[in-house]
Amino acid sequence: MTNPLQTRFAAYNAAPSGENPLLPVPYLLHSGRLLMRNGRLAFQDKRFLLGAAALTVTWTILPALHILGMDSSPIRLLTFLTFAHGGLSAGLLGAVGGVVGKAVYGSLILSLMVGKRPLTGVGAGLQRLPAALRVRGIGDTIPLLIGSGIAFLSFNFLVGRVSAQDSVIGIVASLLVVQSMGRPTGFWRGFLQSVQRAYLPAEAEERYPDRILAGLATGFALSVLLAGTAINVLGYLLGIGCAAAAILLGILLRRAKEVPAR
Repeated sequence: MTNPLQTRFAAYNAAPSGENPLLPVPYLLHSGRLLMRNGRLAFQDKRFLLGAAALTVTWTILPALHILGMDSSPIRLLTFLTFAHGGLSAGLLGAVGGVVGKAVYGSLILSLMVGKRPLTGVGAGLQRLPAALRVRGIGDTIPLLIGSGIAFLSFNFLVGRVSAQDSVIGIVASLLVVQSMGRPTGFWRGFLQSVQRAYLPAEAEERYPDRILAGLATGFALSVLLAGTAINVLGYLLGIGCAAAAILLGILLRRAKEVPAR
């Protein structure tokens, strides 16, 4: 039987019509209203409430066991799989990032619990990924660098101090981004398309949003591999480096286009 709450979720999550596309700020406001509506609906679902309670208890007990010196291999594994340590390092900024990271992690796990099939679209996204990563010139590299830079910065923010213990959030984030690539609608695709309409020239490649999403997915995946280093701010350093490289390549590309015009 179809869950009536799922039907209402689908109705609320309908993207703005392509005939009346939104610009970035109105799109964000529209998405915020959808988020609040979905939040109210979620709290009417007993499975969602039970799942949220289970996650809250897990995120409370596992760090407490670590503080008490109970740090066996099963506890460390559970801490990794549940992102229980997120937000417990790097002071206030790390705490805020951990809360956001737990919200991202919880959105996936709770969607699984209420039967919303949150990974629908991952297969299609993986099929689009190779084409989005294919580089034929400087113009193709820039959106990949932008996406990767955002991913590196976001990963460091979500985990506080980069460590392998918290790296599961990079796996979750990468999956969610790939899922966005495989869906015709969704927040990230819609937001990037709104930015493209507002700020990029009309002749900009249609694959631009896909290339940024591919950069995001790649950046989050690489963040997991780099999480074992002892550099706590590695994500911030890599993110700034990617941003600087994207700006430099953008300047070079613009100058290259101006030369023939002269």
